[in-house]
Amino acid sequence: YSGDAIQEIADSNIDIYYPDLREWFCDNSEYVEQAIDEFGWDGCGRDIYKAIQMGQYEAYTEELYENLDELIVCYALKHAFDTIEDFSIFEDVEVNDFIDTISDLVRNIDNNDSFEDIDELVDSYVQDTILEKEEEEPEL
Repeated sequence: YSGDAIQEIADSNIDIYYPDLREWFCDNSEYVEQAIDEFGWDGCGRDIYKAIQMGQYEAYTEELYENLDELIVCYALKHAFDTIEDFSIFEDVEVNDFIDTISDLVRNIDNNDSFEDIDELVDSYVQDTILEKEEEEPEL
C-alpha cells in the first residue's frame, strides 16, 4: 500500500548522527515542536535527539503525502514503460496522450490502494492500447 510505503520511506530517511540532527533542527524546529505537541515530551523519550527524529518523520511523511499524486503517477508510468515490450505502439499512439491517460487513471488512487491495484489499472490500459494497435494493423 502506498501509505505503508510512505511510512517506510519517511522512517528510512531519518538521520541517526547527532550533527546531522542538529543541522536539520536549525531549519525545521517547527516539526520538532509539532512532534512534541503530538506525542508529548515523554512520548519523545525525554530526549531532544529522539524529538528531532520524530520531527523529521513528521516532516517527511507530510511532504510525501503532499506529493502522493505525483509519486503515484511516476510509479505508474515507470511500471507502464517497464512492461511494454514493443514500443511500436507509439507509432499510432502519441506518447504524451499515453502519459496523460495513465496520469488520469491513477490520479484518484489514495494511500489505501495497493501498488498491485495501480499495476492492474496500468496493465489493463497498456494491453488495451496494444490490442487496439494490433486490430488496426492490416495483415499481410
